[in-house]
Amino acid sequence: MTANAPIQQTAVTSDPSLAPQHAQPGAASAWHAQRPSRSPRSVVLVLGLLLAAVFAIPQPPQLQAADPPATEKRESLRDDASLRSICFVDANQGWAVGDRGVIWYTPDGGEHWLAQDSGVGCRLDCVQFIDPQQGWAAGGWYESDTQISRGVLLQTQDGGKTWERLENELPRIRQLQFTSRRTAIAAGDWSPVHLGSVFITYDAGRSWQPVPRSESQAIRSIAMAGGAMLTLDRSGMLFRSDRPEAPADPVFSDRRMHCITATPTEQWTAGRSGAVAFSRDAGLSWRPLNRQATTVDISRYDFQCLASGGNQVWMAGVPGDKIFRKTAQNEIVAVGSGITAPIHDLHFLDDQKGWAACGMGTILHTADGGLTWQTQRGGPRRAAALFVSREARELAWSMIVSNSLEQGYRSMGVIHDRAGERLNDPLQHSADELTMQGFSDVGGCEVLAIQDDADPRAYQAAIDQALQTAQPAVVVLSDDLTAEQRTAWLRVATATPTVERVFHVQRGERGDVVVHPSAILPAAGAVVGEEWGDVLSVLSPGETDVDVMVANRLLDREASVQSIESLLHRLPIGAGGLARRLPPHGSRSQLAGLQPRTRHAEWIKHLIDACSIADDAKSLFSSRLKQLTKQIRPSDRPRFMRGLVLQCHRYGEPALYREALRETAALVPESPIGHWADLMLASIDASEEWTRLPRGLSQTASFANRGQRSSPVAYGSPFEQSSPVILASSNDEQSGRKIRETETPDLTWRQHPISLLSQVGVLGESAGPALLSGLERLSTAPSAGPWQSLARDQLAARRGALKPEAIRAPYSPHPPVLDGRLDEAFWGPIDNKVPAPQPRVAYDADYIYIAIPDGFPGNEPSEPAALRQRDADLDDVQRLSLQIDVDRDLLTTYQLEIDRSGRCRDTCNGFAQWQPMWFVKTTDHDGRWNAELAIRRKDLSSLPVAPGDVWFVRLKTLQPNEVADSPISCSPTGWQALAFE
Repeated sequence: MTANAPIQQTAVTSDPSLAPQHAQPGAASAWHAQRPSRSPRSVVLVLGLLLAAVFAIPQPPQLQAADPPATEKRESLRDDASLRSICFVDANQGWAVGDRGVIWYTPDGGEHWLAQDSGVGCRLDCVQFIDPQQGWAAGGWYESDTQISRGVLLQTQDGGKTWERLENELPRIRQLQFTSRRTAIAAGDWSPVHLGSVFITYDAGRSWQPVPRSESQAIRSIAMAGGAMLTLDRSGMLFRSDRPEAPADPVFSDRRMHCITATPTEQWTAGRSGAVAFSRDAGLSWRPLNRQATTVDISRYDFQCLASGGNQVWMAGVPGDKIFRKTAQNEIVAVGSGITAPIHDLHFLDDQKGWAACGMGTILHTADGGLTWQTQRGGPRRAAALFVSREARELAWSMIVSNSLEQGYRSMGVIHDRAGERLNDPLQHSADELTMQGFSDVGGCEVLAIQDDADPRAYQAAIDQALQTAQPAVVVLSDDLTAEQRTAWLRVATATPTVERVFHVQRGERGDVVVHPSAILPAAGAVVGEEWGDVLSVLSPGETDVDVMVANRLLDREASVQSIESLLHRLPIGAGGLARRLPPHGSRSQLAGLQPRTRHAEWIKHLIDACSIADDAKSLFSSRLKQLTKQIRPSDRPRFMRGLVLQCHRYGEPALYREALRETAALVPESPIGHWADLMLASIDASEEWTRLPRGLSQTASFANRGQRSSPVAYGSPFEQSSPVILASSNDEQSGRKIRETETPDLTWRQHPISLLSQVGVLGESAGPALLSGLERLSTAPSAGPWQSLARDQLAARRGALKPEAIRAPYSPHPPVLDGRLDEAFWGPIDNKVPAPQPRVAYDADYIYIAIPDGFPGNEPSEPAALRQRDADLDDVQRLSLQIDVDRDLLTTYQLEIDRSGRCRDTCNGFAQWQPMWFVKTTDHDGRWNAELAIRRKDLSSLPVAPGDVWFVRLKTLQPNEVADSPISCSPTGWQALAFE
């Protein structure tokens, strides 16, 4: 399906038993209030036509996983899309690119800017022209559910009148630098296909090769210093290579650094909190700038971009009220820009003429070397609302959707980030990048990442910077902020002249402003909950927690205003002003098409409930699902199937979950959720762990009570002589195992590490050459981080030659006494210097024994329970999670959880129907928290454990409300091979 394919809409259901009879409050009533009366005859005619349209819907075409998001249809959103890159080929012709696929062109030096059609709706991060006709633009996006980084590379041969998308398997590209008409360097995210993050082309972008390097981090910026190449990764590590194709060595590290540039004689890097360093030997050695030589305090600025012209250097960032220039004496002087929005890119033709690409679609120009700047496009736009949270998923997304997408208010977001942190997983993307994509998709303009600083003064300075940048009328504080942080924001906002109101947002039913997830946005053509869910599918795959959100005022300067209908209601912010676009206009047909979508969640609920009490549940589930999906337009089906899969998992129905995966893989095979469902289904079909889950349904009485089950009291343990521990019966039901290798034309997904590792794990000796070749490449990639280690373990397990650091499990003829003292000889010596708990394992014919020394940090005393129930509710406490993967697919695992007092829970992939027999003893011994476990072997594996067998295990500490793995994700961090001797 092409990016701009027309979307077919349907609006009714053909089977009344499948859908609830009432929509959410405010949905149907709004439509009925506008609908004119009709005669009975005309009603029959309309219904007949609608039903005919429903059953005439063709089968959906296959979705192309590598297709970028479609271009925006509303010019109001494209007009203030933030600009990320700008370039000029001469004093007249220039191009600027940015969010939502925007490309602006000027034929007259910036006096007029004209829109060019990129054909894509994703973010474009860089643009370069080598002459007035030939140019390239590049960027990309992150897929929902899989979070795969997808690259977009556009080429024009006619000055941008037409842009052609070049097919490639690149990830998102942040910087592109052509050194000739056919040779270029691209840098961006890490690619599972190329096994790197720097790429080179010798045929003008038609094909790309990886540059062999050791960096596992995404690359933020590149620069050429003579023949040498400098690359700066997202953790602030700066690498240098003598030429682009040569291996690179680290030469400088500062987690604050964000960008680099080079003049003929110097190289410069800059970043957060005014950090600046320079080199005069082609990047071999670096030294920080002397702050005393600056004429302004640069510590309050986060530099986002650098530019050079001749021997001059300019820098700018957040806030964008100043643009800085380096003098010949290495002094830094500042000039006012006339705006406050972030400045993302600077470009200079020479030492006099330059341009700046800024947030909210603004473009600035200087003709005197940066001594003065004038606005050429946009202007001093500001945010009407600033939304603040600690975690990106906790932003008030429903209110962002309503205010930005529907009402047209310009918005900014603030999240608290650990900027510069080196992420172990090269496929793990930074929170601010993911948040920016989601924020832009729902109509927002900018996202700022501030430091979660314990120093009150530093934190207040970060708040000052955010408020100065956004200039908001309203500040919206999420509930995940601490009380101290909320107080600090309120105090600083009260002293900020532009701020009229401050809100505290939380889940609930009553407040000054209430936004329901089923609320229809007729002008935007959207449903609040759907937009929110789409954002979460990128930010936090597997998250389903959309709810009613309420906002209560902490500050309102208009004391006479008693009731308000929205965050900015009764504030003097007019349409088309600095803080607001012209709001979109909807239609009655849009509203009619949106109504059924407000009921999708209810359809899913009714489907699961109906099948839970049916004798022929599997066939009923399949037939009713087919009837439902016929009434859903093809572009909405991936979203609907995602909701179905996650709800089946959330409410503890493994059999329905399995069927939902099967139907998803069949219905939307080339969508991201279809890819995931197909891989997960293949793992389940061959899973040793899933043979211990019932194949039938739970037969629970109601949807609301699903996921809960009785908790029998624990019985005495044969492994200790005192208090009882845990004892439960096992589900010994076995089933036939089916092994298959998943197929997809999407090379990026086929080469994704989790796809390779999972399939090789379940296929074993049946794994094909393509899978093994991909795994071999991954195992030798120096930049693959923990994926490389897992690939080596997977291959070593096949060959029977594990590395020395694998956990070794000796055979023990005598069982341990479960007393938590860990004094049995086969546990070996306990190293008190080990920073994290390392499990010890032993086994005999009937049990697997596991010791966890010093499992919890600190010396907090605990009181082990004498009589416990199994499957305690541990969600809101810190606990240890032990995952056991007997077939090494990383997707189907057992999970045993223990808290400090010894309460326990056992699940298989989050399903509580797994009923193993296991015993545990926790103690505080000599100031150390220890645990000893015994798990019945046949509850883990149907075959006896033999020397040479290899499992995967992972032990980690989970914080309150944290999960080891969400239903749609797999982290490689922490897994270790367990070899039985």
